[in-house]
Amino acid sequence: MKQLLNLYPITGLSDVETDYRLIDIVGLHDSADDPDLIHENAGFLVGQVASRLRCPTALLRQAGVYRLAVPADRQFDEFEVRVRPDVVRLKPQDEVHRLAFGELHPEQLPIAQQLLAGELRRPLRQDQRLWSSYGSFFFKRPKNIRDDKRDIDICTGFGFRVVPFDGELYVSLDLTTKFVETQWMIDAYDEAALHGLHMRHALYLYGQRWYPIQFLGLTGQSIEQQGFTPNDIGPTRYVYEWTLEACRENPPHWIQRLDPDSPAIRYKYPGGSKPFVGALALCRLLLRTDDPARRRFQRQTALAPDKRAEQSTRIIERFFQDGAFMGQSFGVDLNAHARRTNRFRVPALEFGQGKVLSIGGEAGVPIKDYGRARLDHLLDPEGGIAITSPLDPQYVVMPKGLGRRVGDDFVVRLSKAMQALLQTPYRPKRVVYDDNGARTLKAQVDAVLKGLDDADVKGGHGVLVLPDDARPDLHNYLKRELNDRLQVQCADAEKLRSHYFDQVGGGKSRFGVVPRLEGKFQSYLRNLALGLLIVNRQWPWVLAEPTRYDAYIGLDVLKPIAAMSFFYNGGRRCVLQAAEAKGPEKLTARQVQGMVLDGLRADLEQLETPPGSIILRRDGRAFYSERQGFLSAVNRLKQDGLLPEDVVVGVVEIAKRTAFGLRLLGQHPRDGRVQAPRIGQWCALNDREGIVATTGYPFRFPGTPQPLHVRIVEGELDIKSVLYDTFAMAQLAWAAPEASMRLPIDLKLIDDYLRSLAGAADDEAALYGEVDKAAMGGTYE
Repeated sequence: MKQLLNLYPITGLSDVETDYRLIDIVGLHDSADDPDLIHENAGFLVGQVASRLRCPTALLRQAGVYRLAVPADRQFDEFEVRVRPDVVRLKPQDEVHRLAFGELHPEQLPIAQQLLAGELRRPLRQDQRLWSSYGSFFFKRPKNIRDDKRDIDICTGFGFRVVPFDGELYVSLDLTTKFVETQWMIDAYDEAALHGLHMRHALYLYGQRWYPIQFLGLTGQSIEQQGFTPNDIGPTRYVYEWTLEACRENPPHWIQRLDPDSPAIRYKYPGGSKPFVGALALCRLLLRTDDPARRRFQRQTALAPDKRAEQSTRIIERFFQDGAFMGQSFGVDLNAHARRTNRFRVPALEFGQGKVLSIGGEAGVPIKDYGRARLDHLLDPEGGIAITSPLDPQYVVMPKGLGRRVGDDFVVRLSKAMQALLQTPYRPKRVVYDDNGARTLKAQVDAVLKGLDDADVKGGHGVLVLPDDARPDLHNYLKRELNDRLQVQCADAEKLRSHYFDQVGGGKSRFGVVPRLEGKFQSYLRNLALGLLIVNRQWPWVLAEPTRYDAYIGLDVLKPIAAMSFFYNGGRRCVLQAAEAKGPEKLTARQVQGMVLDGLRADLEQLETPPGSIILRRDGRAFYSERQGFLSAVNRLKQDGLLPEDVVVGVVEIAKRTAFGLRLLGQHPRDGRVQAPRIGQWCALNDREGIVATTGYPFRFPGTPQPLHVRIVEGELDIKSVLYDTFAMAQLAWAAPEASMRLPIDLKLIDDYLRSLAGAADDEAALYGEVDKAAMGGTYE
């Protein structure tokens, strides 16, 4: 099988040449308080210069000094830009440099990428069939346009980057989707509801020009009354007459019918700070990525690999064939880049009693049976759980409204499911709370807490059954509130009850699980039991052989909590710790140093030999302060004699989505059919980064698997070894043996933990009851 990447070669560049000019950034300095600030300011300046000069702008770093590069035909005088916390001066150099695409020097690649991408974006921005958002382009005609009853428009689109690969320049193209409410905000929301949409993203339909905005609120005036000064110069203009004048050519019906008495709004561009005024009647709300309403469209938007490849080729053919750079033509090949398949072998897994599961080979299980085999080994009396320890007190906390018969049967069935996994008796204590009349978030929280108090529950683990009509925030709030008292896996009373029938007739009462739902209910209970194992820190299986680097420390932050996981010896020791985060997304060097020191010191006492290599693996960006804190902690332990002097250290970033949307696909050798990748396929992009497919065949799900993007940001590490360890640790899908898991287990444990403790929860409503925020006046956050 060949391996395909969604990279399309740019052709005809050998004779393309142009000139560029460098811009010195005077006054851009490091900050002792925030070492990442200089990098953030440099990135901010790229956008500022690109906007001011209206041209592609590249960022270069040479010998630690940042400079910008722009096309040489942009003549301008030096100017100042405010950055945090100073003002920098941008001074164009006099010298002009030649850029020959046929013989690019490595330091010129960023310039070539940005200038070429700018030329490709220019016609896309002018195409009236499209609207753009964050560099991606979406079709104005929604995918579900034939559905007259729709309340959401599905806007399909694409994003692209120009990227270097194997010494050539490619267009990396990925398909994407946005969801837009069909109703105008002026019709869908009253004034009180609009108050709660502060900073939400909306699509502004300014005639034929559509663009995303961030809604700030109503101005209190109509669009006929609301004045502003264009570009802060000249006479006052008014939103209504300005809009009609700007959209006078072929105005769409919503402009023709624009009501001058409709409300004016304030908004800003996403990521910007300057406020603008506009018309509420031209706004339609964009759905957030975590909006539950998006689940309705999952199957409609999921694209199988062959369909994704077909649509990508059509877009390349439709929008990328007539490129021109300074009057010189170039194009993009319609054939995606194909190469020999690199694939890691699925690692052997060890279960209880030393039972090993191998995949492939003469003695191994066929790859197609991989998921089922993991579950079979877990349930096998000769296998079972690999890493187990005595359980704390166990509870099943349930609402009175669940009903006695359902409650009794549920506890029996859950106990059997746990016993099958633990291979020892499981006897949880039942706690019933009174949910009668508990409809508000505060009432439901109080009911659960009173039930635990009455039962004198002071510690342990268990299952918490949420009441009927549970408030959306109840799950998150209770997990956070009970974290130090009772760690729980949640179930839903309404969902549980839906599996049962309870009939009375002919003087007889019949009760039980609906026969056709028996198998589905068993799967539900097994998944609940597996989740309860993880809550109890019972690890179902481990890697039979250690990872190539000895120890991994996972790190992620979700305000207000930071979490770390410590992983050793193939998962035989895996520990999770958490602390309050000082900032919304990154930690200070001192905090990381403290967490690493505490975790490693405790673990080193339990390990037979200290690790010879330790990798900090960050979910997302590894900030400079975090890297320094980790390295400082390792140095301290070396000084204390707890780690060897030659211990190998490094820092790795894991991105759930590559910056340019790279995907791995398979291509059948006989008929060329495009299909999902097999798990373990990988590709090194260079010696510091690569992608690896942790999901794919033999596991099935709608859509096309997306690989993980792995980048080494600190240390002299081998990218192939880092990619393999990432893949191997993703095989520890403890909560779902028959399914694949995208993240390696160290980050997956953190992700699940933070989602429950740092997820959205209205603490004010839980503590004090719901309030009418609009009636309080001002912004209530």
